[in-house]
Amino acid sequence: MTTRFDAEQVDLANVAQMLRDGCGEFVEGNVVGRTRFRDLVAAHLGCSFLEAERVVDTMAGRGFIVEVEQPNGQAGWQIRQR
Repeated sequence: MTTRFDAEQVDLANVAQMLRDGCGEFVEGNVVGRTRFRDLVAAHLGCSFLEAERVVDTMAGRGFIVEVEQPNGQAGWQIRQR
């Protein structure tokens, strides 16, 4: 029997720390960065890519990850400590 994944029960601060540990505080590329986050979250939580995408969306909505542009014009994501 498979266990249903509940994205509402995910500790987003813990996931943000895992992303920071794996990626650093800034991840280059808007689309590439989100894809990297999704892949890492799926592996970390043992969930599907769709479920991981929901977690990443929630993290962006709650300010754990923020889309930024560096002074040199480089776009990407900042992983914030909360």
